[in-house]
Amino acid sequence: QELFTSNVSSFYEIFRYQLKESFTMLHNVFDEFEHLSIQHKITLFKNFIGKFTAIEGIHYSANYFTNNFKLMTSLMTCIDLSNLEGWISDADIVEMRYEFRAAVRSFSHDYHKLEVPMVRMDDFTEREFHALIILAYCDLNPSLDLPEEIFHLATQTKSQLLAELQEYYRKELNLKDLSHRLGTLLTFAQGA
Repeated sequence: QELFTSNVSSFYEIFRYQLKESFTMLHNVFDEFEHLSIQHKITLFKNFIGKFTAIEGIHYSANYFTNNFKLMTSLMTCIDLSNLEGWISDADIVEMRYEFRAAVRSFSHDYHKLEVPMVRMDDFTEREFHALIILAYCDLNPSLDLPEEIFHLATQTKSQLLAELQEYYRKELNLKDLSHRLGTLLTFAQGA
């Protein structure tokens, strides 16, 4: 499959679709999401979108690149993190261009140093990818302005998912020691 190196302008266009699809996914996957007030939906979405984007990008990057300094931004596009000048050119209309490049450079350094090794698990499965998305959704900052019921639902969902993952690891992956793999997933979900 051919991959295209994106620039900041194409990334913004792709990100608009990611925003829409992420919101649709929250609405379709989590029953309680439909019944929340618009303000609570916005709060949950803001808490979720960055984590989702990081998890998705890193998951696909791990599938395509083993020791490469690139980050997938969609199924067909990637950012070359070693060439940020090509990603944010002087022709791109970006406020505070140099500061933005510095922020992305800092992120890319952290990404390469911390996040990539986390997803280098043997046979990282699509089911674990989906579990990471749910764990990221359930990882709510206690300072969020949300009713206690939402925090309770997130805790319940997370507990149910962890029980299902343990069963999946035992029965389908035939793992005896679940702690390392489960711990890696939990660490990654919280770090996203």
